[in-house]
Amino acid sequence: MKEVTSFVHCENHPDRPADGRCLSCGTYLCEACLDIAGQYGLIMCEECLLRLFIKGDNA
Repeated sequence: MKEVTSFVHCENHPDRPADGRCLSCGTYLCEACLDIAGQYGLIMCEECLLRLFIKGDNA
């Protein structure tokens, strides 16, 4: 039997594997994208993070 390995790619950086998902919209994110929101203690994509802080939406 052949072993199949697959992984999901970051939606912002298709050449990188995803390391997590935005808790608001479900977007797959790589380590670099997670660092943006991680400084706030959140796992969110940049778009949802901006919406939360600037517009005050729950996304």
